[in-house]
Amino acid sequence: ALDKVSHLVRDSAFLVRLNAAIVDEPWCDSGLKGVVWLQWALLALFGMKRSPGFDQLIGFREDRVEAIAEQAVRMGAYRCAADYLLGHRIDDAMEYELADEFTALQQQRADTASAVSPRYPHFDDVSEELQWQLERSMEAMLAAFIGRMSSLVRRMRYSEEDALYQAQQSAVYQTTQAEPARRDTEALFAWVTVLYTGRADAALRFWGHGEPDDRLAVFVRWGADCREQGMVRAYFGMLAALASGAQASVCAHEFMSGGGAGGHRQTVNQAPLCSWQALFGALDFYAGHLRPGEPDPLAAPPPEIPDAEVALLRAFLRLCRSVVQHSVVARTAIYDSTELGAMTTMFALLACVVPVALKAALLDTVAAFGALDNDLLANSGAQADSVRRAVDEMARRIWAQLEQSQMLPTAGDGARALAVGRGSSGARGGIAYELEEVEAAAETYPETRAFVRLVAALIHVPADAVGVTAEAASAASASASVPADLGSAYRVPGVGPYVSFVLDSVLLKAEQRAYRVPDEKWRGYALALDVVERSLSTLDLSMFVGTHATVTSDALRELATHPGFEVAVRVLCGSRLLDALLRVLDAGVDAVNAGAAAASAVLPALRILLRVLHVQTAVLRGAVPALAEADSLGFALNLPRSLTTLEQLLLSRRESVVQIAALVGAVDPHVSLAAVRIVHILADSTVFNGVDDRVTRGALTLNRMVSMIDGSTDSVRILHAFITSLEAEGGDDVEGDESDDDSAAALRVAVVDLLLANIVSSKPAPTIAHYLLGFSVSRPAADDLPDPAQRATVLHTVLDLLRGDSLLARQPRLAERCYHLVHRLCADPVTSDVALRYLRARETFVSTQLRAVPAAITTDRPRATSAELHARAWLWRTAALELHSLVLQDSRPRAKLIAEWLVADAAQTDDADVFTSRPSAFLDAQMHLLALFSGVRQAYRDAMTTLQHQRREAEADSADADAMDADDIVKSDDVATAEDAALLGVDISSCVAPNARGCALYDLAALAALLRQAERTLDAAGALGSAAARQRAHAAMRRLTVRCYFANQERELFFAYASALRGWKEMAEIVVTSAWDRVEAGGRAARERTAFQLLRGLVQTVSEHDAALMSPEDETRHAEVLTALASTLTLFSERLSLEWTRAGVLTRASLAAAKPGAAGHARALPPATESQLPVEPLLDAWRQLVLAALTPAAQASLQLRGNVYASMLHFLGGVRKLAAASADENEVRPRSRLVAGALDVLSNSTLGDRLLETVSADAADASDAWKTVAFSLLDAVAALYASETRPNRVVLFLTHKNFFSSYVGALIRREDQALQLTLQPDPASLNALYIYEAKMAFFIRLAQRQDGADKLIENGVLDVLADCSFLNMRPSASSDAAGFADAFIPARAERFHQLLMPALDLVLALAAKIGRDNVTVWMKVARFVSQHHGVLEAVLKEAALPAHPLSMALLAEAKAASALVFYVARQRAVLDRETALAGSGHVGVTSLHLPMLALLPKLSSSRSWFQRLAPTNDVERAQALVSAALYDDEDATDVERSVFGQQASDLVDAIVQNAIAYAQAVTERPTGSSRMFRPAFAWPIEHNRESDYLPSLALLVAFVRQSLTQITRGRRARDEKLRLAQNSAEMTTADLRKLVSASPYVEVSDDLSTVQMRALASVLLTQQGRRIGRSTSMLVSTAEQALVLLWRHLSFFISVDTAEDS
Repeated sequence: ALDKVSHLVRDSAFLVRLNAAIVDEPWCDSGLKGVVWLQWALLALFGMKRSPGFDQLIGFREDRVEAIAEQAVRMGAYRCAADYLLGHRIDDAMEYELADEFTALQQQRADTASAVSPRYPHFDDVSEELQWQLERSMEAMLAAFIGRMSSLVRRMRYSEEDALYQAQQSAVYQTTQAEPARRDTEALFAWVTVLYTGRADAALRFWGHGEPDDRLAVFVRWGADCREQGMVRAYFGMLAALASGAQASVCAHEFMSGGGAGGHRQTVNQAPLCSWQALFGALDFYAGHLRPGEPDPLAAPPPEIPDAEVALLRAFLRLCRSVVQHSVVARTAIYDSTELGAMTTMFALLACVVPVALKAALLDTVAAFGALDNDLLANSGAQADSVRRAVDEMARRIWAQLEQSQMLPTAGDGARALAVGRGSSGARGGIAYELEEVEAAAETYPETRAFVRLVAALIHVPADAVGVTAEAASAASASASVPADLGSAYRVPGVGPYVSFVLDSVLLKAEQRAYRVPDEKWRGYALALDVVERSLSTLDLSMFVGTHATVTSDALRELATHPGFEVAVRVLCGSRLLDALLRVLDAGVDAVNAGAAAASAVLPALRILLRVLHVQTAVLRGAVPALAEADSLGFALNLPRSLTTLEQLLLSRRESVVQIAALVGAVDPHVSLAAVRIVHILADSTVFNGVDDRVTRGALTLNRMVSMIDGSTDSVRILHAFITSLEAEGGDDVEGDESDDDSAAALRVAVVDLLLANIVSSKPAPTIAHYLLGFSVSRPAADDLPDPAQRATVLHTVLDLLRGDSLLARQPRLAERCYHLVHRLCADPVTSDVALRYLRARETFVSTQLRAVPAAITTDRPRATSAELHARAWLWRTAALELHSLVLQDSRPRAKLIAEWLVADAAQTDDADVFTSRPSAFLDAQMHLLALFSGVRQAYRDAMTTLQHQRREAEADSADADAMDADDIVKSDDVATAEDAALLGVDISSCVAPNARGCALYDLAALAALLRQAERTLDAAGALGSAAARQRAHAAMRRLTVRCYFANQERELFFAYASALRGWKEMAEIVVTSAWDRVEAGGRAARERTAFQLLRGLVQTVSEHDAALMSPEDETRHAEVLTALASTLTLFSERLSLEWTRAGVLTRASLAAAKPGAAGHARALPPATESQLPVEPLLDAWRQLVLAALTPAAQASLQLRGNVYASMLHFLGGVRKLAAASADENEVRPRSRLVAGALDVLSNSTLGDRLLETVSADAADASDAWKTVAFSLLDAVAALYASETRPNRVVLFLTHKNFFSSYVGALIRREDQALQLTLQPDPASLNALYIYEAKMAFFIRLAQRQDGADKLIENGVLDVLADCSFLNMRPSASSDAAGFADAFIPARAERFHQLLMPALDLVLALAAKIGRDNVTVWMKVARFVSQHHGVLEAVLKEAALPAHPLSMALLAEAKAASALVFYVARQRAVLDRETALAGSGHVGVTSLHLPMLALLPKLSSSRSWFQRLAPTNDVERAQALVSAALYDDEDATDVERSVFGQQASDLVDAIVQNAIAYAQAVTERPTGSSRMFRPAFAWPIEHNRESDYLPSLALLVAFVRQSLTQITRGRRARDEKLRLAQNSAEMTTADLRKLVSASPYVEVSDDLSTVQMRALASVLLTQQGRRIGRSTSMLVSTAEQALVLLWRHLSFFISVDTAEDS
């Protein structure tokens, strides 16, 4: 200010012009001129005081300044300032209370005081910022005026008092009428009153607080000396305004208690005028002199209180109301003062015949004593609970005094009957008389309104009740301020008569009454509906919600007499109350938006309907039946005959439903929010969700809600109302609870919730959501969405919100719902195609949103973090859905755009390639997918840290440090919670219920009800008799509430975290599965690196152990998260393994290309085939995988361990493929650096033993599915250890820990019966089969080395297999044909094949390791053959049976069976033993002699068996279409030339070799043996004399001849293959692709360049040539055996001795 004045002083010309413009220029309004003059005078005075020479510049001195100020006052400066500049603060209540003050203001004119000036117009649309500026400016002007011109104020007051005294004297002595005195002092007080009314603690300066200058406080004390009634009245009004606020009210109370600081006394013995004694003394005086009761027309006129005195008393009462409303101390002191007798005096005066306005003031003052509002509790701080209890008790006493006064006659005729829902208010006299006879005649109803306000003030809504908008019926509790036994001595107890009076005499008759001011009707509606709303808010129906104990008769009695029950029943029976509520809503949205008086009634009407919708189920299904069956209420109860749901009642009131929907467009967000929630409930109900048969659109029928809205004239308006509601700007939507209604943000969330609830499969389309979102009503699943330029819809608004900036940061709850809505539309079968098509056509929604949403979550508020996590979860699920859909539709560019961004480096620009910078650059990079993952995890950790800090602070605040000992401090939450619950005798787990998202939370409303009931129970039992016991119970209740509150916060946060991880998991899994081939940037090498990055990034998370996890619940949550991620880890490792498969092909091709060619020159090696994955990071990833299986979380979760096992399996599988691809062709055990490193990780630390111990235990004891994985991992680890030359460590470990006997013994003890069940036609499960296959594969792996075979035999595996019954349950072909057929369950024959082959392969593997001298073991093998003789015989016979079809499975079984028979038949000890047992019924290997020999005639002499061969499954059928390209026999059929035919041919050759080897073995005569030669072939040598079943020498001759031909052909084919291998350039591209496609690497043929393809073809041709060579060599050996057999038999048959014996 000094700088401004100094600047003005330097510009004298400006000051002169300004003065002239202000003082000399004419003004249109004298009041506004007065305000400016006054401000100019204050500024001039300030300048004169602070700047010497200022008076010379403006041309006048201080005396002139005071004259200007006085003239400004006489111009009407007070009037303009209070009535115009502060007009936005003047509402209807202020107009009524300050009517006399505004009359005084109207006398503020410049020309004559006798003329009354008109009121200024008031503007309600003044912005809040301008209001703030006006009020601050008026405060500064007022304080400066009072402080600097106090002499002027005093002089004007004294002058007015003298003038008023003279006017009074003139009136008394009837002298000449003097000029009416001005009332400028009253106007000044009115200015202060308007400025400070309702502004809490804004006037503390007037009470001497925070001001070094006490001139404002002196002004207040000076005003106490006023003697003129008008001034005193205005002064009291000013004090009432200055007393607004907690601190100001205390100051005002002290001021009044001190007698106005020595203010004026009317007489020596009287109390000062400004004192409570004066006020209540005056009231007591009039109560004693006035006659109580109604006026009698025939009696003499009663004495009356003068009007001026009435106005003075009303002002005094207004001051009392302001003080007690804001100060509990003052309220208690005045109420409890026996000297004042405040309440008794006021009720006594209410019984007298006094003006209606005074009665209204008295009732409002009584209401102020009993009222309880949030500001009062907030100002009480830590004493809020005690304040609430004190005010509740005060209200109960006021109820009793009100009942005793019979102001509303309730005694009646003493009838003990209650008619609920029928409007039984028939009160006569008292307030009812005043209403009907006095106020109705005057057409204004201040007393009735005050009485309704009193009833509403005495019904306190409990602290734990969340209002009528609460969704749960249990979210309410009885009001502690309402006595349930009121009037029980002479009537049905309760406050029902008072609420019935409000309903029947006020609310339901509001339309029948006449009103002087039309707006008064709506004010009456609003007040009456407030009573109804409070009644419903305190209706406790928790006893009928969920599982509760038997309802007592006392509880039923309180329920029946509760006013909220009366209201609910009246609405649900369709009474006039429902019509009245709907009539209020008929005022319409235009009236609400225009600020009409009707707007004040619309919101409570909506809230009442909403609460009834929430509680109606509990009322109709719980309360009403219980009351109907009750017989001990103490009074007769009459209920309406017909009660139904509110939805059913509204169905016939279609226009009202449309009006409710139209109210969504209200400017007031609370009105709009209530309307949205009602529409939501109606749309959810079966009544409105049912089909409206009267309306059809095309082939569809509309549901009733859509037909009502679409068929109304307001349909477009309603649509735009929802759009406008979403577009409304809202603040932060996570500051309050989920049910917080105090922001526009809650409205936007509610709109989207409505849409989400109506896009579900259970609701047939189109629903209200489809209608609002713009989907076609006739064809919602086909017609495209409209363009926003043509027709705006809610969907366009939702997308605009998501497209805008920082929605996720500003309103995360709304963003979450919007993303959820988009996902729901994209996933719903009805809307999916249309929504996805629109999102792709108009914008690349998913790609844009993924780029727009930052990876990091920066908020530090747990609630905001939860909402952001949920929002990201829905966005990522939508991305996964979109990406998968694009892949299915083969939309490569769009899919590529999303997939490549997800795997791109988050730190690089879009056009940068991290893979081209340096070989190891990718190790330092973090792709977007992993950045999103890291952001979620970091946000969760930060939020949990914040939440735990808040929890500690809250517990510290609620704890009584003096009462806590050291043991209490160190107790865990679980222990402390259990102790507190035991102290109160409650089970808080009964309060756990899932929220809308499915997260199990403590229902805090139910918890509060449970704790209240526990307190009542303990109190009734006498356990709370002492203050200390009650304090302990309350402390336990607070602790339980705090813990449950923060437990909910933690659970919600974790639920959001888990949801985000699930969304990320879906997106990541789509990337590495169906969308993997769309990642084209960088080629195969980049995909390999990406797969490794994903594996490496995720395995670090799964393998970590967070030491900060202290509680068991934290550890459980951590394990849940890791378990969910482990399956994704499995996919990542599988993808890496597949990439290594391709890398293996390229490695082999690159190695081949690097070898010298035919001309001796090295072939060029393409750069893309160079190794891109360093070994050290790979080994580190392997180490992390091993550690992941050993963490505490993995030890606690079998599913987590199992998925980690699967990941390790894929990793080791890929390692083996890489090693095999890069190994030398002659290397028996390929061992690469990677294999060696992986082995070192296990061998050079304790990790190997710890891993084996964990996996072995799971293989023995885990559940079915994970046993399979565990055995498979044991197999892979055993293969890894097998690369060592020393004994296998797996064998040593299993032997040391005695796992061998467990595994082997389980075959017969537990698994035999389960495996038999898998062979049923319709098996319940095949898990036992899969475990068996994995176990046997592991056993076969071990049996391939001598140490493993020895341990298996030592632990009795041969005996166990011999005793297994399932191996003898071979199904017949006919049983399969007529049995169970399921595409997902293999045929019985295939299942048995899966059981038989592992057993045969294991026995063969063991037989290969058994020495020929180990007779004991060979006897066990022979026992196996004997025990399963029937199966082996059936296999051999079916293979030889011409009429039986051949399959690959049968040929494999025949090969194994024939090999086993051959091995056993070589053992002379076995044959000798069976010879000894001949004739005893024993069957063994000798019994299989003929079936073995019968194989030769059908399989060795020709290729006719191909006619019996047919593929039996999809794999075989696919192989039958691929040429093997091994032989170039033009006469062969397509099947013979196929991969399938070649594999079958190899099996048949092996069977023939086994049969000939068997024949050679059984006909061999050992040296020195006396055993006679037994021919195996018949003597005919001519082929035409050969038997069908007994092979002859002719067969041997034909076989030898055919073998020689095949040997010759095989050598030619081998030479040709080797020649082509050296000259692959001769082959065409088609021949190359044909050759490569027949290789095991079909899936990667597209990745191979032409050079690599030729190199790989050379490798394959070399392999084929060598394979043909090996087959030819085997055929040569078999032919030699056949020649030996032929020689033996010819020698036998041509021998003379033999001939003679023949």
